[in-house]
Amino acid sequence: MKWSIEHKVLSGFAVALVILAGIGGLAYQSTLSFMETSRLAARSQENITALAEIFSLLNQAETRQRIYIISASERYLTPRHASIDRIRTLTESMRQATADDPGQQKLLAELVQRIDKRLLLLNGVLKARQEQGFEAGRAKLLAGDGEREMEAVHAIIVQMEEGERVRLKRWVEMSQKDAERMRAIFFLAFLSVAAFFGVLFVLIRREMAERKRAQNELSRLVTELSAANEELKNFAYIVSHDLK
Repeated sequence: MKWSIEHKVLSGFAVALVILAGIGGLAYQSTLSFMETSRLAARSQENITALAEIFSLLNQAETRQRIYIISASERYLTPRHASIDRIRTLTESMRQATADDPGQQKLLAELVQRIDKRLLLLNGVLKARQEQGFEAGRAKLLAGDGEREMEAVHAIIVQMEEGERVRLKRWVEMSQKDAERMRAIFFLAFLSVAAFFGVLFVLIRREMAERKRAQNELSRLVTELSAANEELKNFAYIVSHDLK
């Protein structure tokens, strides 16, 4: 059974829709993957920034406390407490952000322990200054292991930053691959649809050309038939006249 142009066009559009639906599904999956890897890359970058901020805040808290020990001005304790609260917030945020990485979780637990130990030393110095005066606070400060604890904190932070940079590099590479896959899919979609409609256009043109040839042939046959009929009429007239 030969299909009409209408059937061919409708079938062509149906096939094109199927192709587009399949390519659209692939593009959707690639888009989701790209969005997820981009989110993970952004999260790793945020973690690196948070680690740097934690170390800076710990230094700020210690600096404010040293100024308080010298000046005994309570106004320096407010930013000290704010820095410590911010450290708590950042470490909790990082605990949630690194839930998928046991290695980073372990390092974070060590970091929190070191920070707590450092803050405990700072609190001891603060208490000595508040209860026993400047000399007692100064002596407590000089006798503490603050510098060693800060070095330990810094070493863990450096290690965690390196881990996050490795993760960030991996996410960025995956995002680039997803982006390249999306470009390839859209390019394939364009080529597929263009090629399909090109073939469909050629088939329709061929069908129309065949129809035109058939119409021309039919017109020729009709003309010849009309001429034959006319000759037959003339012949019949002559025969009728002769018989009369």
